[in-house]
Amino acid sequence: TIVLGAAFPRAKVVGFDFHVPSIDAARKAAAAKGLTNVTFHVGGAESSGDDGAFEVVLFFDCFHDMAVAGAGACNAHRILKPGGRVMIIEPMGPEEETVCAHLAMPSTPLLSCFSCHFCLPCGMCHGGDALGTIAPTSKHRKLFVDDAKFRSLTVLDNPLNMMGFRVLLACK
Repeated sequence: TIVLGAAFPRAKVVGFDFHVPSIDAARKAAAAKGLTNVTFHVGGAESSGDDGAFEVVLFFDCFHDMAVAGAGACNAHRILKPGGRVMIIEPMGPEEETVCAHLAMPSTPLLSCFSCHFCLPCGMCHGGDALGTIAPTSKHRKLFVDDAKFRSLTVLDNPLNMMGFRVLLACK
């Protein structure tokens, strides 16, 4: 959020997180950089933001960790203006949920290790969605297109692919 605010000084950039100490630290960091176009609010992905208030919503390496991923996708649709976009940057995963598709990915052993210790436990909190670190695109498509009613979800070809990340773009 701070990096975006500094890179785009005429943009209004808003950060949300349910973790109060993280929001406090972010507010201090933004103030130390003199950023007046950046604000931070305590709130979860399932309920933050006003109806139609945003042109873009960004989930950066966090969507797969959310216990409220499905509700977060629906809320992103609610807070976007007509024609708005959601950019989801996630660890590389296969298109479909099959053992063969997962094993064909070179990053599966390492990311599966992370997932078992960090991502899945968070995603399972309170009966959560538990997508896991290497969630297949088909799960994202179900949450954004089928459930949250976005028009489309596209996997973009980009330089992050070489670093083990994929960029997904959901269009309202």
